[in-house]
Amino acid sequence: MGKTRAAIQKAYRERQKRSNPNYLLLERTRQASYRIPADKKSKKKLEESKLKNQIYCQRYRAKKKKEKEDALNKQGDDRTQFNLITSTTNDPGPSSSSAPLSLGPERRSSGNQLIVQFPFTVKSPPPKRRSKALKKARNEVNALKTKLQLQERSTKRWRKRCERLKKRKSPTAFQQHPTESTPNSKTRSELRSCGVSPRSLPRSVVRKLVASNSLLAEIKDSREKNPAQKDRRLINNIIYGKILKKYRAMRYVSREIGANRHKRTTHSKLISNVKRRRQSRQRQAVERHILAYFERDDVSRCLPGKKDAVKINGNKHQTRILNDYLSNLYARFIYENQNFTISFSSFCKLRPKNIKLTSLLSRNTCLCTSHQNMALKLKCLRSLDINISPNPEVVKKVVSVDDMKEKLQSIEIPAVEYEEWRRVEVEGKKKMRIVKLTKDKADFQEIILNQYSLFLGHVSRVSAQYKALLDLKANLPMGHIILQMDFAENFTCQTMDEIQSAYWNATSVTIHPVVAYRRNEEGTLSHKNFAFISDINNHNSTAVLAILKILVPLLKNTYPNMATIHYWTDSPSSQYRNRFMFSIISRHQELFEVNARWNYFEAGHGKGPCDGIGGACKRMASEAVKQGKAVIQDGYEFYKWAHENEKSICALFYSQVDYDSASQSLADMETKVVPGTMKLHAVYSPSHGVILTRSVSCYCSGCLDGTNLCNGWIEHKLMSSSAAVVVCATSRSSPSSSATGSSSSAVDSSSSAVDSSSSAADSSSSAADPSSSAVDSSSSVVDSSSSATGSSSSDAGPSPSVADAMSSATGPSSSSLSVAINDQSNVKEDAFIAAVYDGDWYVGRVLEMEKADTAEAFVTFMTKHYSKGQLTLRWPERPDELLIPLSNIIRIIDEPLPVGRSKRYYQLSDADLNALKETDTLP
Repeated sequence: MGKTRAAIQKAYRERQKRSNPNYLLLERTRQASYRIPADKKSKKKLEESKLKNQIYCQRYRAKKKKEKEDALNKQGDDRTQFNLITSTTNDPGPSSSSAPLSLGPERRSSGNQLIVQFPFTVKSPPPKRRSKALKKARNEVNALKTKLQLQERSTKRWRKRCERLKKRKSPTAFQQHPTESTPNSKTRSELRSCGVSPRSLPRSVVRKLVASNSLLAEIKDSREKNPAQKDRRLINNIIYGKILKKYRAMRYVSREIGANRHKRTTHSKLISNVKRRRQSRQRQAVERHILAYFERDDVSRCLPGKKDAVKINGNKHQTRILNDYLSNLYARFIYENQNFTISFSSFCKLRPKNIKLTSLLSRNTCLCTSHQNMALKLKCLRSLDINISPNPEVVKKVVSVDDMKEKLQSIEIPAVEYEEWRRVEVEGKKKMRIVKLTKDKADFQEIILNQYSLFLGHVSRVSAQYKALLDLKANLPMGHIILQMDFAENFTCQTMDEIQSAYWNATSVTIHPVVAYRRNEEGTLSHKNFAFISDINNHNSTAVLAILKILVPLLKNTYPNMATIHYWTDSPSSQYRNRFMFSIISRHQELFEVNARWNYFEAGHGKGPCDGIGGACKRMASEAVKQGKAVIQDGYEFYKWAHENEKSICALFYSQVDYDSASQSLADMETKVVPGTMKLHAVYSPSHGVILTRSVSCYCSGCLDGTNLCNGWIEHKLMSSSAAVVVCATSRSSPSSSATGSSSSAVDSSSSAVDSSSSAADSSSSAADPSSSAVDSSSSVVDSSSSATGSSSSDAGPSPSVADAMSSATGPSSSSLSVAINDQSNVKEDAFIAAVYDGDWYVGRVLEMEKADTAEAFVTFMTKHYSKGQLTLRWPERPDELLIPLSNIIRIIDEPLPVGRSKRYYQLSDADLNALKETDTLP
């Protein structure tokens, strides 16, 4: 009988082992190369390997067990055979054969010996006894395992069949990326798939098939381009009907055009021509007015931050915050637009998404100091069980000065503790902090009344300036341009991967946004956005002049018919409202060949569109840096990026050369301090070297064209030392109220009332004491002498001096300070004095004494420096000269002594320094 293949292979392996000693090593190496590590196997392969190893182990253990049992059995068979050893005697003979057979252990004796081997058979232990329940359970488990294996095998078989069917029906590599078939090619492919050649059919039949595919393609394209359900519903009404259902073509059509099967319902063939409801022109006008109303600066303020943006329809809009409750804004809108009819709910629905409610904010910054101090005092009054609103805007509408005085009488405690924002010394520097103060009852009542009177005037000026800007935009003539501008917060240059030293020494970029408004040929108001960028971080009048030297010629080239520029800015004294800017305004016609009028918002209320432009520029620049689209490390790189990417903002750059040129121009100008600078909100130059100032802006018909100025304008000649005089202008409401040329003209009693043509203040300004007098109706400066005596302004004699106005605008009045001098006549020229300005004391030298009736002095001040807690003084590089009232001088001091090697720093004597520290002017 021949050998099997397995036997042949086994014989071959045995020969290899005998002839080649390295055969086993080579076989192990070859088998090891086929082995796959467990961490690289799939879960399924790993399970199979584990099961295979378990089977091998079971077989091995069974094999070893069987070998052991066979060995034991063989040993037992050998023991059953024994040899009977007969005893041997010294005398062998027949007697030995007749001896009895002895069975037992081997005995050793001196005589005959018998050795016997006993059979001890070793048997396997009996099987363990198992209970019937356990045996039954194991049988069931084995049966279920067998059934599961059969089921898995069946599942695998059917899965393989499905895979083979899918492969059989799957398209080829060319068909996996088919090109878009046209109706003509689709018709030919369908005919060929049916075994029919298109040329074998009549041309009319082929055309009908092509027309059918074309119609289905058109319907499918229309559905894709009209995702709205109402548009698709119209298509469904045309397609689906009884005919498609009768001939069972609805499913085919739905599949071809990509329609949902739930939409395959029959519809009536009567298509009703429903006309779209169109909004009336009046409704559209109301919506436009509401949107414009919400974006007004007196209704909402724009946040300047980079992250203060909301995405609307894919575009980011700068976030704005409402200044009042929606109910109050709604009532105000209805009052201003009485010809419109709209409900409160519709008014709220039309609020844009980027205009947020105040309640959504977690923290407010850059707020008005006057409003916040008044809010802190109202909070204190509420803690004293006084029924009053915590919102200053609500209080000023419903509480007059007399009402406030009556409420203060209900205070029962002898001393009151309240909080206030003040400038305090922190580590040798002056910083604004909330401090706690304690005053007795009488002093607290006086402080509240004085501050509330000033607050009412402050609020009235805020409303007046916003209303003047709205009136100017509504009545802006052709050839006039409005420029609203402000310095934005500096942009800090950063890079994606930045080293530590670069992070702590980042470069700042100055951004100065400007918005230009003009009336176009269609009669509508249009605007253009500018952003001036520079590496120079000085925000002063020199930078403003450098910007104007670039901006005004650009506007003249763009709009050749430009005749007048109306500037609108906030009112910081270091930037826009100072003697240098007044000199520029007086020479504006000479410098730029264009007339100019400068308007200032009330302090703390200069928010406008410039904040949004600055925030948008910084936000988009930061996003470009984070996305790796730009590298911005200085101002010029910021300008290049903005010039190339910002389409809605015209980016301009001014360099150090432009700044130095503007600085030289300012140095060549003759400047003069204008009395009451901090109270001025409108400056107009009728001729070279002359300016007209006013406490609030006025854009009535006479003031707009400059032909018939209303009351309140004061003339200042900057080219000479003559005093300011009130312009002789006839008031339309009260002809007898104008002055006639005297330097300190009397003010008629009617000037204390609100003049609708010359004042834009709201009705809250009339809440002040009617017996108090002011320079004009909207200035809200209360004459202390007339209010104390209760007489009218007509009985009080001449109007309040500019010194009184300045002292009330710059900080605490002289009566609240510990004045060290009693006789103001001791103040001489070249004397060193300590004076109060903006709630703090400063050291200066008197340059010139004004006339005795004005009680003012022209003083040049020194700057204060703190080094290790020690106060030193120094003369500034640019003289800081100011005209102050003598009532603000608190002490005549000795000449400061120079210290240090350079002798550029000075120190006060110990006596003067201790005396100044004891005064109430120190925070």
